[in-house]
Parts: sequence; structure tokens; C-alpha cells
Amino acid sequence: MFVISRQTRSEASAICTEAALGNGLVAIPTELHHAYIVSQIAMQPELRVNSSTSYNDYWTSGENVIDGVWTWSTTLQPFNYTKFWPEHNPSTGYVSLYDNRNINPSPYYDWDSRLSPETSQRSICQHFVLSS
Repeated sequence: MFVISRQTRSEASAICTEAALGNGLVAIPTELHHAYIVSQIAMQPELRVNSSTSYNDYWTSGENVIDGVWTWSTTLQPFNYTKFWPEHNPSTGYVSLYDNRNINPSPYYDWDSRLSPETSQRSICQHFVLSS
């Protein structure tokens, strides 16, 4: 679930926890998960950068604020896959999916590390598929 209103990271996490059945912000543990999220953004024009904005950021549950290990706070799992900007290997912060292209659709979505969780941006909520 995508939340297009801009919130701080803690506000976004609260919205995702309440609105997405308690699942919190999204974890992106594999290239396949990343590709799925990007495809959803590409198919929905309201999620992409338009001519009136220069970029969109989406909060994820990725963080590295205590022990030097990047983890997904939603699942408590360490990163096994990353897609940080080329030549950008941050050591701390909070991960957001960054769309800085205003062409239609953006050809790629890299990760950015925000040092402050107080930045207001869009967010992506975790959505688990339940099997019967």
C-alpha cells in the first residue's frame, strides 16, 4: 500500500501499522521485491514524479542507527540485497526509495539514506500475502 501524503518516518510507520493490519513500513529483502514495488509505481501515474515536483521519496523500514548493520525494522532481518545509488554506500540512516526522474515512467528507483527521520515524504506499507 502506497501512502502519498507526506509524513515523517514515525508518522508513516504509525499509519502503516494502523492501516495495513499492523505490518508497518515495507521491507525490500530481494531484487524481486524491489522490482515488484517499482512496477507498481510505474503503472500508477499518481505515484510517479510529475512536472510539478523534481523527486519523490518513499519511506521503507530499512535503517542503520545503532550497531552498523542495515536491517528492516518491520521484519528485524539484516539486508541481503541493496540498491543504494551507485557509488553511494551510506553507513547510517533510514532508507527511502528515491525517484528523481520526471520522465514517464522513471527508468530506475535507487535507495537513499536519510539521516533524519523527521523529513516528510511518501511511504510504502508492508503487505503480506496470506496463504490458506
